[in-house]
Amino acid sequence: MKKYNPERIFAYEPVGKNAEQLKETVRKNNADKIIVVNKGLGDKEEEVDIYINPEQLSSCTTNDSIAGASAIKEIIHITTIDKECRDRNVGLIKMDIEGAEYSSIQGALETIKRDKPVLLISLYHTGKDFFEIPPVLKAAVPDYQFRFFNIEIVNPISEKILVAYPAGHA
Repeated sequence: MKKYNPERIFAYEPVGKNAEQLKETVRKNNADKIIVVNKGLGDKEEEVDIYINPEQLSSCTTNDSIAGASAIKEIIHITTIDKECRDRNVGLIKMDIEGAEYSSIQGALETIKRDKPVLLISLYHTGKDFFEIPPVLKAAVPDYQFRFFNIEIVNPISEKILVAYPAGHA
């Protein structure tokens, strides 16, 4: 089994207030390996509107029709993993990004092909992710192996995670 001791960990958080809270948590815990980046991830570089539930800052959507009347609108910057990591060796990518997993993987395919990182991808935000993400990853890295985990015991439809890793990493 391969062990990881990363030099740096990059945590992407598109919502300004959440990014500031995360930076403060990192500071309080002297977790200086963690670098908070106030950007979202996707398949291209762009600015988008995001609608934030003020009662639960982690509950966000880019779909204004389901945002709710009390949602706060913020403009966020979206980038790609390929752009951000072109000069980095990537060992692990974890995504739980509220339905943006598929587009973020599209924006990470060069990095995934080059570094073959272990991937931890949430598959429950959209119905198609479970069926569409694994074939995309297998086409990018044919020796990826997959495991699926339900990390929520009470409601196994939520918190379904895909673990992808190159053969020999188990």
